[in-house]
Amino acid sequence: MEPVDTVLSLATPERVRFRFRLAGPLVRALAWSFDLVIRGIVLMAFGVVAAVVGVTGETVAGLGAGVLFVFIFLLDWGYGAAFEWATGGQTPGKYVLGLRVVRVDGGRPTGGAFILRNLLRAADGLGFGAVGFLSTSLDPMFRRLGDLAAGTVVLCESGSARPAVVVLDPPITEEERLALPSVVAVQPDHLQVIEALLARRARLSAGRLEELAAIVAPALQASTGVVGASASRTVALVWARATGRDRA
Repeated sequence: MEPVDTVLSLATPERVRFRFRLAGPLVRALAWSFDLVIRGIVLMAFGVVAAVVGVTGETVAGLGAGVLFVFIFLLDWGYGAAFEWATGGQTPGKYVLGLRVVRVDGGRPTGGAFILRNLLRAADGLGFGAVGFLSTSLDPMFRRLGDLAAGTVVLCESGSARPAVVVLDPPITEEERLALPSVVAVQPDHLQVIEALLARRARLSAGRLEELAAIVAPALQASTGVVGASASRTVALVWARATGRDRA
């Protein structure tokens, strides 16, 4: 039994199932505390600059105070949303702790979802954080109110949950490269599934890898026109051309 972190099991449209650890209240609180320290340092630095600008006169001082209040507002409400949107679900605190915000189906949230979950942080902070703590403690997926509204969850990527770097072995040959279509379009969610499969190939036997690849290869062949020497090679070729790694 895992009292703090539980497991989220995701089944893809291709019937491949992946398991991820969900981030519990404690590790999320640590990440939030780390981000709070960063925000405090940034705010102090900006306050010093505003104070220096404000010493030249009462009017400028008032302007400096106004700018400071606007900056505090933007930092408070936009810090999380901006970092999560730019990095695909991570603030500096989440990065250090190995956490990432994703949709409940495992995909990348939209910019609106990142904004919504961070705007509702004020509601989670009611009662000195009691509302958010109760929400994450009672929800089976450890979601606070912002996550419930935005349709997101926070996953642990640290340790074995962090996908390995995809290495094409053997590398794409010149003959394979010339046979590939000029453009291969793959939906982002499907591309994530392919990448997850290829990243785990070192921990799979050749037979198991081929078995899993055979589930998705026919659909990929039909939609992209890519045909490899085997199902696993087809998957690798699709990923390589879709991500530009065939030219690396």
